[in-house]
Amino acid sequence: NVTLAKTALRPGAGSMVNGILRKL
Repeated sequence: NVTLAKTALRPGAGSMVNGILRKL
């Protein structure tokens, strides 16, 4: 997703991506 890509570029994206992956 483009949203995930944009979020990954932001600081602290690691925790956010992990949280999203856990919800999936």
